[in-house]
Amino acid sequence: MLCSSAFFPHHRHSLHLLTSTTRLLRQGIPSRLVIFPDENHWVLNHGNSLKWHYEVFRWFDKFVGEGRKKDASQRLK
Repeated sequence: MLCSSAFFPHHRHSLHLLTSTTRLLRQGIPSRLVIFPDENHWVLNHGNSLKWHYEVFRWFDKFVGEGRKKDASQRLK
């Protein structure tokens, strides 16, 4: 599960993201939490937008794209 969010230390939403991601990782489920502390609901900063797109496309590549094909071909060998 890929989660991205702003981080507000005193908000329940931020605590839920941290605990959910930790729980999934402990269960062996691939998870990644990307935090943008200077954003709100939308990622508007240019640098943060580039990072967000990088993370999303890397995640897609790993689980549905070329990365998955490489893993499958290695298992067949």
